[in-house]
Amino acid sequence: MDFDIRYYESVVSTMDIASDAAIANACEGLVIQAGEQQSGRGRRGNQWTSPKGNLYQTIVLKPKVARQDWGQLSFVIAVALAMAVLQADKFADIDLRLKWPNDVMINDSKLAGILIEAGEDYVLVGTGVNVETAPDDRARVQDFSRLSVNGFRDIFLHSISTYYSLWQEKGFIPIRDLWMTFAFKKGQVITANLKNQSIRGVFQNIDNSGSLILRSSDGEEHVITSSEIINWGQ
Repeated sequence: MDFDIRYYESVVSTMDIASDAAIANACEGLVIQAGEQQSGRGRRGNQWTSPKGNLYQTIVLKPKVARQDWGQLSFVIAVALAMAVLQADKFADIDLRLKWPNDVMINDSKLAGILIEAGEDYVLVGTGVNVETAPDDRARVQDFSRLSVNGFRDIFLHSISTYYSLWQEKGFIPIRDLWMTFAFKKGQVITANLKNQSIRGVFQNIDNSGSLILRSSDGEEHVITSSEIINWGQ
């Protein structure tokens, strides 16, 4: 895939600019990158703090797969980001994990977040990756690599092209298998807090919709969607 990178020193949100461009029929592969965001956003409407020195970008994609499968893209991008991190790692001693549904973790600290928003005929893929700066409880690329923001961006975009193509050509299974090799707390007991109950069980897998499969002590399998809250500590 060819990427058209458009850089802005400071924006309210890369998602907003990319959305306007996509509505105006921007081509697939448009990348809106910003040096900083005044009001970056993450999942559930949370704000993504966006100081200078990190990678903030939104990509316009137009998948040639059934719309019902577009939700799988968060896992495609997570795998692509994981592979980019492994390529950037110069110390080979990091513990890389993908935390369901869409966080990338290094040594139990969050490195990046992924936000997926779908339009009528396009998908916006927003990513925020800590490269040069991060709060004390977060990880950053320069903890394990000397890559600059744009140096890591180029590796990441190449990886996105690779795994986006794999997903469109081979479907979700190879992406799911790759994602599960990095799955945070796979095979461990966690708790899903649903609207009317809490379910405690072992994290088994994810299904084709990206939902988490939890096996309780009675052997029953429960399908947990991303709208539920996971208590990873028990």
